[in-house]
Amino acid sequence: MGEILINQLFAGAYLQEGTNIGHEVINLFRDDNDENYLYITPMGNVKGHNVDKVLFVQNIAGRETMEIVMKAEGLSNASADDVKKIFYAGVNIADIFNKNLYHGEAETTKTNSMATYCAKDVRFPKKGKRIIITVDSSYEVEDVGSCIVEKDISYQRDNDSENNGNASSSAARYEDQEKTVYTVDSQGRDIPYISKQLLPSIEGILIVTDGADRENVKKQMEGAVLSLFDLDEHKIAIVKMKSKTG
Repeated sequence: MGEILINQLFAGAYLQEGTNIGHEVINLFRDDNDENYLYITPMGNVKGHNVDKVLFVQNIAGRETMEIVMKAEGLSNASADDVKKIFYAGVNIADIFNKNLYHGEAETTKTNSMATYCAKDVRFPKKGKRIIITVDSSYEVEDVGSCIVEKDISYQRDNDSENNGNASSSAARYEDQEKTVYTVDSQGRDIPYISKQLLPSIEGILIVTDGADRENVKKQMEGAVLSLFDLDEHKIAIVKMKSKTG
């Protein structure tokens, strides 16, 4: 079964360095061939997961409340050959980001991570509608709501030899050692490199829209949420947006 990936847009110190352009800006536009390419932050790679839908969000409060900016589905992996063919207004994607910096030096992003997926369908909330989701930050089970720190495993080999008359034999003994991989943050400090961050479970969803007073609209929205998330109906709230007055 496919997984839903929640990915935060335009966050982190990377965007504050020089005149960097966030790679995820491509998510908002079709390329010159009318294709929807996506970049998954922070490094453009997703490993070990069968993702078939992505919810792109903006954080509102304490990594617990998020607003959905867009949804993408029908995903296929973008290859290095695809990257060579991705152009926006006649400019190749690699040339768009070639002046970006990483810790003061020219960015050396590999071409196959300029785009993560190509999506068949990308949708945005309708004008005047906001979709808010909340997550339970206190929910803790194995591999949920946690960070996985990258480890290097080095191997040592010791040869033990035995002499038996004119014959000799040797046995190889292997021992593995695990070391934490470190990176440097925006202040020059060594910090563990987090290879994967797993979000806690979604506790409930709030949708604010000016169409919430129409029962057919509420039913459609509720059905859409139930098709995406394993939630009980009472954890979905659809409320009418207050009209703006002068």
